[in-house]
Amino acid sequence: MECRYLKQISALIKLYSVYNSNAAIAERLGISERTLSGYWEEDKGAGNIPDKHVDAFCDLVAEIVPGAASRSAARALLTGHPIAFHNAVLPIGGRDWRRLVDGAGVQPLVVKVKPLATMGFGEVEEEASDKPAATVRLFERFWFEGRAPWRGELALFAEHAGEWHALALRQGERTIIIDGGPFAVPPKQNGRQIHFRERTKPGFYRYVAIAQRGKFASPLRELLHDTNPYAQLTLDMIGEQLSAVPEAGRLVAAAGILIEE
Repeated sequence: MECRYLKQISALIKLYSVYNSNAAIAERLGISERTLSGYWEEDKGAGNIPDKHVDAFCDLVAEIVPGAASRSAARALLTGHPIAFHNAVLPIGGRDWRRLVDGAGVQPLVVKVKPLATMGFGEVEEEASDKPAATVRLFERFWFEGRAPWRGELALFAEHAGEWHALALRQGERTIIIDGGPFAVPPKQNGRQIHFRERTKPGFYRYVAIAQRGKFASPLRELLHDTNPYAQLTLDMIGEQLSAVPEAGRLVAAAGILIEE
């Protein structure tokens, strides 16, 4: 079975389960640690699990991932992107917040990565530099783009390893005003695109932009400026207030990013 991101998925298993080492995972699967690492080594057919061991991998995933009780669900997670695995193994807590940011109608945020400057001769680039990306390296600059049908106010939230933060978008402010049509997060300043950059923590990140037509109510704005990282109660209170906004006046857009060293 092809499993292109097996190494990254194994890293998530070690992070979020009792099987916190390659040796522990291998013992659970009934194989050697060397055999396990061989499944993702480039010179040994990386990203393929032999048919005889697929059921063992699926049983392991079903054990640690909520909602992956069937082998077909486990296979889908093993053969998919690690961001999907991350979201499955670490589900969003809190009813209102989960319904808001993980429900129907969530639009994709487009991830933009600023190309690195080069000093050599020009080379043909097969893919456009502004193609939406799901993988960003430490210190690499990135931003998001989306589209809104109306003028309103927007906040951006980020989750990493179960912690949710509201991000500063302009001079310490956690909300910005967006016009109807295309928007960028962070916004441009004096015609220049401002960027995010992760400096210290590689891993899987979930970003959620939430906007409301017009302006956020004062009680909601106070919650948005609460202490980071947010407590689950704060998240649910934010989710409850935003869920009360009519869908026609609310926008939720999300993207997952893998930050690599």
